[in-house]
Amino acid sequence: MRMDNCPFDLLALFCDWLWEPRDLASVSSTSRSLCRAATPRLYSSLRFGAKQAAKWRHEASFIHTINRRCDLGEYVRSIDIVMVPLGPSGPDQTFYSMCTRAIEICHNLHSFSSVPLQTNQCATYMVEKLLSLRGPSLSSLRLPSGVVGTLEVLGTCTSLSELHLERPSHVLLSALPTWIDALTSTLRSFSLSDSNVSKELLDDVLSRAPGIITLSIKHCSSIGLTDLLILVSKNLPELESLSVALMNGYMPVGDFDATLTNLRSFSIEIGTTGLTSNGSDKRSMDTQPWTSALRCIKNSPLQSLTLKKSSAPAVLPSEPVPLSILWEDKQPPPLKRLVVWGSNLTLDAVQKICMVFEHLEVLGVHFSGLSTARACNVLNKARNLHTILDNRSRGIRPDIVRALLISTKLRRIYLDREHWEIYSSVQKTNTGELTIVREIRFSVSQR
Repeated sequence: MRMDNCPFDLLALFCDWLWEPRDLASVSSTSRSLCRAATPRLYSSLRFGAKQAAKWRHEASFIHTINRRCDLGEYVRSIDIVMVPLGPSGPDQTFYSMCTRAIEICHNLHSFSSVPLQTNQCATYMVEKLLSLRGPSLSSLRLPSGVVGTLEVLGTCTSLSELHLERPSHVLLSALPTWIDALTSTLRSFSLSDSNVSKELLDDVLSRAPGIITLSIKHCSSIGLTDLLILVSKNLPELESLSVALMNGYMPVGDFDATLTNLRSFSIEIGTTGLTSNGSDKRSMDTQPWTSALRCIKNSPLQSLTLKKSSAPAVLPSEPVPLSILWEDKQPPPLKRLVVWGSNLTLDAVQKICMVFEHLEVLGVHFSGLSTARACNVLNKARNLHTILDNRSRGIRPDIVRALLISTKLRRIYLDREHWEIYSSVQKTNTGELTIVREIRFSVSQR
């Protein structure tokens, strides 16, 4: 039977397995039946990124298409603006105008995300149009808050389950508790970044949304690690995912009473540039903030844990990462992903990790003193480990990478932008016998 003659539901199910827009576009140009099945999927989630911004004046993007074909607007559920194209004197005003028109056309829009926009009349009008027209139906919003002119339109967004604020203005911060109060029954994910929000204000905000299960607080200069963990423990009993990035993570950390018992995912990134108050180089300091955080979450059923320093230290800390806190007086959590960046781990430490965390699938570390034979022996002790991550461009030599992929159960090794992956296939030999062939493929991703 020809594919054109398949039931429409079957064709739509086939298109649901295609993720790349170029694949969906190719399928939609094959026949009328496939075009009808692929079009809703192709236009359901629209992203305007660096590539589209660079070709804005020379190549049509989805914004041009939606403005030209209004009937396609009914399929759009999500719009994500990653980059704004530039004109002769700043952000392109035509872009804002066409985005505003697209928002008017997409009456089923449920999610809108945008980078912080430069404050100008067109950008402000676009955001206010979005909130006034689509506010009641939006479930996810990454708000470019710097361009919000009037706060009345925020009151229309009463069904949000995800709210992301970047560089919020003082006016918006002062109105945030009232706004969050209206979202108490719906808000499940909240993120705040690049803000000078005070401890008292954040406490007020979190106390009004106890149902939050995903929280991200990044680069908020007035919030220390101790304060944040206490506030989270106090106000968010159902929290499952916490992501923290603090530039003042090395502020003195004393004893405090905070326990998180439901976390599945925890990520902490700590700034390591500059000097401490007594003039010592804090790039070579110990792992005290990590220790405090791990004591707070040690009773959680963690599946993902990330400990990271935001810049490469001149002297990596000699004190080992205190992961033993997670298993010293109890069963270890069922970790499937562990990333420790900014501190070297010896093979002995990696071996202990592989033996303790039996469910570990992804391991991100900075190896030190790596020898091929011993590394293969250590990594083979892990039952489910299939991926190694190292964000240093020259963390592991290529010959060692190949040896690890061939001699262990690893399937992928990612080194900064370099991706190594091993594939297995069954091939027929000249004598007609079947044999398994393993091939290593190498690729470099673009920044």
